[in-house]
Amino acid sequence: MAQVTSIRKCFGRFSLEFDDGSTLFVSGRDIKKLNISLGMNSDADDLIKRLRPLQLDDAYEDALTILDYSMKTSRQMRDKLRLKGYIEDVIDAVVQRLEASGLLNDEDVARRLMESMSASGKGKLAIRQKLFQKGISEDLGREILEEVSGEDQDAACLNTARKLFRKYAALEPREQKQKLSRALASRGFGWDSVSYAIEKLIRESED
Repeated sequence: MAQVTSIRKCFGRFSLEFDDGSTLFVSGRDIKKLNISLGMNSDADDLIKRLRPLQLDDAYEDALTILDYSMKTSRQMRDKLRLKGYIEDVIDAVVQRLEASGLLNDEDVARRLMESMSASGKGKLAIRQKLFQKGISEDLGREILEEVSGEDQDAACLNTARKLFRKYAALEPREQKQKLSRALASRGFGWDSVSYAIEKLIRESED
């Protein structure tokens, strides 16, 4: 049997360290429920067994509250629950329950994010990066982005370029083109779409 040698607050939860070298993160609420204290004779595995039935309902309610504010990917939900001090076994059970009920759906999150960013003038490169940040798998991200055609990207890039064109209208043509290219690239548009948009604008301005 191990012994609790350290209890430290860490980003809203508590880190328990044992003399066998193991570490366990729990909430302040759990420390009170189990009367955890320095010198307590227990190891991480024993506490995990005792914590699971205590945490399940609370973790599920916390997850529903998190979803009340905004949609989350499975990875985001795991991160949120982990920060609240729930053990991995409980987090797995809650995430699986939410996925089975459809309350967690990475595909829905990815598609809505893609549609929102596309509508706001963002290119596929920026969308791909955001999907990755949200915890969308590479395979799912690739599948979602395949729904955005090259023609759609060209049209979106051209629309964004027209809005930006006014900003650089007073510049010399060369500088205007350079700044516009960088601005479009920074919004995640690929070089093919950027070239198409700028050439189209140049032709329109010359007519």
